Amino acid sequence: MKPRLLTGIGFSVGVKHMFTFDVGGIFGYVDRLSSAYTGEDEELSAKPENVTVSKLSAGGFASIGYLYKF
Repeated sequence: MKPRLLTGIGFSVGVKHMFTFDVGGIFGYVDRLSSAYTGEDEELSAKPENVTVSKLSAGGFASIGYLYKF
């Protein structure tokens, strides 16, 4: 399990029946193939120590929702 940082902004439209719209970014470390491993068909003379490496990655998200206020 790896932690993630999410940040964003949103707004809602309506009084009792509300539609919400949110956008933001997500940041965290992900596992990627290392440069020592180039493909499945490659023949290696020795077993590679670390096939994956952790790299910082960023992405985005968007959300549309509905909220009913009692």
